Amino acid sequence: EEGLEIEIEDTGSGMTEAKLAKLQNNMRNASIEMLKGGGRVGIINACVRLKMVTENRAEFCVEGEEGVGTTVTIRIPCLQEGKTDAESIAGR
Repeated sequence: EEGLEIEIEDTGSGMTEAKLAKLQNNMRNASIEMLKGGGRVGIINACVRLKMVTENRAEFCVEGEEGVGTTVTIRIPCLQEGKTDAESIAGR
C-alpha cells in the first residue's frame, strides 16, 4: 500500500530489548484507555490519533540497540482515489 513513511532517528543511548518490545507493543495497541492512565503519553497519543484518522491502517515500528540509538518508523496510507483529503483521511 502506498503512503507516507516517516522515520525518526535518535542517536542517543538507545533502549534495552525489553523496553523496545514494550514500546512497540504499546504503539501497536495504542488506545484512548492507555492515555487515561496518566504518565507519559506523547508517542502513544500520536499513535492513537493516527490510528483514528486512518481507520487503524497506520503502522508503527521501533528498532534500536542499547548504547547505539533508536529509530521509530511510522507508515501512513495514501488518500483513497476519488475522495477529498478530509473524506479519505476520515475514512468516509
